[in-house]
Amino acid sequence: MSTDRKKAFTLIEVLVTLAIILILAGALLTAGKYLRVRAERQLTASAIEVIGTALQQYYDQTEKFPPMIYNADELKAVLSATTVTVIPPGSQPTSLGESNLWWCSQSLFYFLDRVPQSKTVLSGLSNRMLTNKDKNGVGLQVQISSGGTTVTYDWVRFVDAWGTAIAYKYMTGDAFPVLVSAGPDETFDTKDDLKSQ
Repeated sequence: MSTDRKKAFTLIEVLVTLAIILILAGALLTAGKYLRVRAERQLTASAIEVIGTALQQYYDQTEKFPPMIYNADELKAVLSATTVTVIPPGSQPTSLGESNLWWCSQSLFYFLDRVPQSKTVLSGLSNRMLTNKDKNGVGLQVQISSGGTTVTYDWVRFVDAWGTAIAYKYMTGDAFPVLVSAGPDETFDTKDDLKSQ
């Protein structure tokens, strides 16, 4: 009697193999997400350190820290400008909290970029941590008129690895400004925030 059975996988063997592959794929995806979030946190923490160093350089040169600016009128007053206009008009966020956050971050970049020593420090910052784009991807500029001269600048703000503006907090009399990222959940004042202090 001859036994000429072909060697083949049974249905059970195929299902067990498929289950093992799915479990391994799930584990890899989970580990990949964890590593991505960890890398983004490290990138943001590094950016906060670079901005903090630029702030120190700014202070060393000017003997003061940049003011917190919440709108065009405040920037106009600080710069003694005739007008301050964001281009395109209406491109800044309308919610008060987000608008304040953008203005503080944008004006911080504006001031740090005007002092050569702090500008040099900022040149080491990843381009991913800076943007002049609004939520629709439109490039923002600010036009500042003073003494009959009008100058247009890219209206850049600092952002974290998740695209949220980095908060700049400084009150006169504070020892050093505080820089805050909202973290992966993109919500401030939660446990995943990253702070300079």
